[in-house]
Amino acid sequence: LKQLYSETVRTIQDLDAAFNGIAIVSSMTTEQVWQQYDAFSKLAKQTGFTVKEISNLSLEYFRQGKTLGDVIKLTEAAASAAKVAGITGEESVRYLTAAVNGYRLSADQAMMVSDKFAALAAASATDYDGLATALSKVSAQAYTVGVDMDSMLGYIAKVLEVTREAPENIGTAFKTIFARMSEIKDFGATLEDGMSINKVETALASVGVALTDTTGEVRDLDDVLDDLGGQWNKLSKNQKTYVATAVAGTRQQSRFLALMEDYDRTMELVESSSNSLGATYAQQAVYTESLAFAQNQLNVA
Repeated sequence: LKQLYSETVRTIQDLDAAFNGIAIVSSMTTEQVWQQYDAFSKLAKQTGFTVKEISNLSLEYFRQGKTLGDVIKLTEAAASAAKVAGITGEESVRYLTAAVNGYRLSADQAMMVSDKFAALAAASATDYDGLATALSKVSAQAYTVGVDMDSMLGYIAKVLEVTREAPENIGTAFKTIFARMSEIKDFGATLEDGMSINKVETALASVGVALTDTTGEVRDLDDVLDDLGGQWNKLSKNQKTYVATAVAGTRQQSRFLALMEDYDRTMELVESSSNSLGATYAQQAVYTESLAFAQNQLNVA
C-alpha cells in the first residue's frame, strides 16, 4: 500500500509539472489544463503512449501557438505516427510540423500527412523516417515551385529506393534541382557550375518540354517533370545526359537520373501517396494487438 501510494503521488506530481508547463506557454491556467485530462487520457489509450507523454507532445504544439482544438488533432497525428513508424514522439512532431508548415496545411490535415508517409513506406523500399526526413528538407520550396505533396513524396521514395543514400542528401538534392529550374526568370544568372539559366530552358525545350507557359511564367514543376518523364524513354543516352546535367547540375545528375529512369515506377509511388487515406489507422490497428500496447493500456488505467 505504501508503494502504491508513493507511485500515485509521484505520477500526479509528474502530470502536474507537465500540465503546468503547458499552462506557462498557453493562455490556460494549470487547473484548466487539468480539466483536459480526459482528452489526454483518451489519446494515450488510443495511441499507446502514457498521459504524461501525450502532454509532453502537446506542449510542443502549444509552444507553436496552436489552439487547444488544433493541439489535440496534431498530437493525435504525431502520437499515432510515432508508433506506426517506430520513432520517438519528438521526432514525429518535428517531421509533421515541417510538412504541415511547409505545405501550409491545417491541423485537420496532419493525419493525412502521416497516412502518406505510412503508405509509401509500405509500398517502397524506404521507411517513414527516411521519407519524413527528406521531405523536411524540401517541403517549403516544393510548395513554392508548385510540386504537390503526393508528387514530392513519390519523387523522394523513388530516388531513395534506387540510390539508398541518406534522406538528408536526397531532400537537399531536390532543393538544388528546384532552384535551378525555378530561377529561369533571372536570365542574367549563372549557376554554380557555370551553366547559364536560359540553357536549362533550352535543354528542356530540345526534348519537347516547356519550362514556362505562354505568359513567360515558370510552370508548376511537377507538371514539367511529368512531361519530361513521358518523353524520357524516347530520348537517346546523350539527350538524357544533356538534360540531366542542365537541369540538375553535375553534382545532382545521378539523383535526377534515378528519378527519371523507369518513370512509371515514380508515378506508381505518387499514386500510392495519393491513395493513402487511412493508412496510419490501418497500421496502428496492427500495433494495438501487441503486448507493448496492452501493457501501456494497463499503465494508463
